[in-house]
Amino acid sequence: MSISERVSVEYISKEGTRFPIKKIESGKTYGGIDSTLTMPSGLQELMQDLLKQISKGPKQYSPMASRFIAKYSSKAFDDALEVLLIEGVIQIESKNLRPKKGKVWIRTVIKLDSRAHADMQGNDPKESLEDQLKRLTEEVDGISCGCSEGVMEFVSKALSERQIVAPSGEIIATPQAWIKFRSLVMCLAYVAKLQREGRREPLRIVSSWVWGKSKVLDQYKREIVLATGESLTKLNLTASFEITLLYGNMTYKSNGALAIATAGIPVALSDDTIKDMDVIGITADRIFIVENMAVFREILYRKYLAESNTLLLWGEGYLSSAKKRLVGKILATRKIPVYVWSDLDADGLLLTKDIADFVEGCGSTVKVVLMSANEIALSAGKFCGSNHSKLDNHDLVPLFGEVVEMIKAGKTMEQEELMLFYEYVESRLP
Repeated sequence: MSISERVSVEYISKEGTRFPIKKIESGKTYGGIDSTLTMPSGLQELMQDLLKQISKGPKQYSPMASRFIAKYSSKAFDDALEVLLIEGVIQIESKNLRPKKGKVWIRTVIKLDSRAHADMQGNDPKESLEDQLKRLTEEVDGISCGCSEGVMEFVSKALSERQIVAPSGEIIATPQAWIKFRSLVMCLAYVAKLQREGRREPLRIVSSWVWGKSKVLDQYKREIVLATGESLTKLNLTASFEITLLYGNMTYKSNGALAIATAGIPVALSDDTIKDMDVIGITADRIFIVENMAVFREILYRKYLAESNTLLLWGEGYLSSAKKRLVGKILATRKIPVYVWSDLDADGLLLTKDIADFVEGCGSTVKVVLMSANEIALSAGKFCGSNHSKLDNHDLVPLFGEVVEMIKAGKTMEQEELMLFYEYVESRLP
């Protein structure tokens, strides 16, 4: 059986173009992650490495391909993608470069198939599409409480037609891209509820209602606006305007204009600035990511204002896609080590590990700062921290050693508390 017979293709069209603008390829059947990885393909290590990366979210094809081809080979990477695609483990999105004249496809995104995502989450990946839609309809009915007007009318139409269509006629999502489809349907169902009750909520709160995680819906802000033709404000949703605070010497271009970040004052970079940015020059020999704002400000004014060899970055918890993009662009310009300092609790360890995985994927090294048993010993024991039961990830031990078990036992420390011992802290800062 040929590849084309085992792979389904969803084409996305746009009014005003003769040919599709995008296509999404996925396997017609789902073979399961474990079964796929144990196939006698000789590609197990590569596939495991690839799945580890995309399990954290969709990845841009070009930088991912460059890293894996350099580490393995072009043929091995292509063969692994083919196996994972046919077995229904991944989806590949492609963009048509000439939608008005023909079909010139380039791959743009690699992501987990919704069936593999469900497998990883402990759900039933073999649940039929009909059952998924039935369950989603029941969830929406529970939110709507019989309301069928306004946005809820739009949601009902999306469920019955099995597609979300923008006022412009553009197809935004279908159930074949299940995570995206469910995200938009459930989000808009909650929008109808908020409008009915005269309330307003941050998008991250609605994301927690939908997925139990605060950042999932953030990647679909554009689609939410496109689908309804309304701003987030009019949909009773709020999304904070995210900025990235960076301190240090860096030369870059943004929207064609040359700009310079100079030691002396932090620069505030918007997501759009980072997206369009081309980093030209870096004189620093390290990046230092600090989780908390209060600590970022304190060490900036007490130590780093007098230095120019460190790029100081406010992490603000788990790194957003914009912050990761910035770090990636810096490391693509110059491979320098990245230092990370977070709270000594479960979330602190996990977000540091997330940063470490990303940085290592960029070909650089990570060093953890002030997150050892020595620091925990200074704690007054008043900081409860986050859910310690989340620390069953064995990959944390090589990075943090005995600290993992100490935090699981309830011994934690907040960054701000450690600043009470500033002389101790300063001597250990990079």
